Amino acid sequence: MKKKNYLVTSTVNIPYFLEDILKNSKKYNQDFVGIVIGDKKTPKDAKNYCKMLNKKFRSDIRYFDIIEQNKILKNYPKILRFIPYNNNVRKMIGTFISYIDGCEKLIMIDDDNFPIPNVDFFKYHEIVGTQRLLKTISSNSKWVNIANTMVEKKNIPFYPRGFPWSKRFKEDSYEENKKKIHILVNGGLVLGDPDVDAVSRLFWPLDVLKIKKNFMPYFALNKNNFCPFNDQNTSLAREIVPIYYKPPSVLRNADIWTSYFIEKICHSNNKYVSFGMPLVNQLRNVHDFRKDYDLENTHNKATDLFIEIMNKIKLRFKKNYLETSKVLINKCLFEIDRAKFNKNLFNKNDSRHAHMPSLKNMQESFQENKYLIRSFFIEYKKWINILSFYINDNSA
Repeated sequence: MKKKNYLVTSTVNIPYFLEDILKNSKKYNQDFVGIVIGDKKTPKDAKNYCKMLNKKFRSDIRYFDIIEQNKILKNYPKILRFIPYNNNVRKMIGTFISYIDGCEKLIMIDDDNFPIPNVDFFKYHEIVGTQRLLKTISSNSKWVNIANTMVEKKNIPFYPRGFPWSKRFKEDSYEENKKKIHILVNGGLVLGDPDVDAVSRLFWPLDVLKIKKNFMPYFALNKNNFCPFNDQNTSLAREIVPIYYKPPSVLRNADIWTSYFIEKICHSNNKYVSFGMPLVNQLRNVHDFRKDYDLENTHNKATDLFIEIMNKIKLRFKKNYLETSKVLINKCLFEIDRAKFNKNLFNKNDSRHAHMPSLKNMQESFQENKYLIRSFFIEYKKWINILSFYINDNSA
């Protein structure tokens, strides 16, 4: 019988976390295909480790080193040429392999995510592609901080990585309703060390203990409300898999801008993004937070312009998700070319802006932001064109 659940990861380590995933799947009698994408830096023992797991658990973990990737995608040379080495965007090779192999639901995960005990990991990701009666949340600002649904050990307030800085620390009002909605994306939440900006990590070590009971097992953001999600413990319904891409030009936060893009596409077809279960513990790989801060800083400065451009666009769903993506990308490129620097954006009488750089430097920064955003959409457009070349599925 064809397996419907596919789990995709890319790694430069030996994927020890898979043993916990497999123990969970066996406990709850869940079948899945595991796609592990290696890179040039991945240890050779990663392949042997996956073989050992298959023997021990009678599982279907498929490890693809560079040679195997080239073999399985020999009929898709445009994809092989497009995705760079030594970059976590290589996870997209795994999502494409899963798609052409017939996945119905795809779970993206990182190698430092571990399912919590006594919770059926795969069952809770099966929400994607289904209709459910869920609590939906709206904000008067159209931005919802999902971290408010979590309980941090010392009650430290925080925001998900990539949440726009202009939308933080506002006294927003929220409205909650229940309605039957169709889910295309599910962002499983993280206990322990959540995914936050590097600057937040430099200030506070966070420890998330649980999710507030009234937001369990799931909640969703209402249409035209936004919050970033990453590609860790995140599942996609089949029809949206081809349009998920992380342009490497945006460096560490590519998945964040992609999440805003995907949310906009979902809303155009009256579809939704949910958050909540399944929970995972994140035992983070070693990071240099100062280096991460440098990588994120340019992106964070450009995010406000990015969301301003996205919010200007009125998007109607076309015949499928690929075609709708093309329309959105072209509209965004048009708007970014029209965008002009607004010298009134910063008020130097405001204490938060008192030490802003010179007008000249702000203008230069604005042009850098425009260039970064334009690069994101140009790369995304190339990906969508490549996928359109290979995929004739009207649902995609």
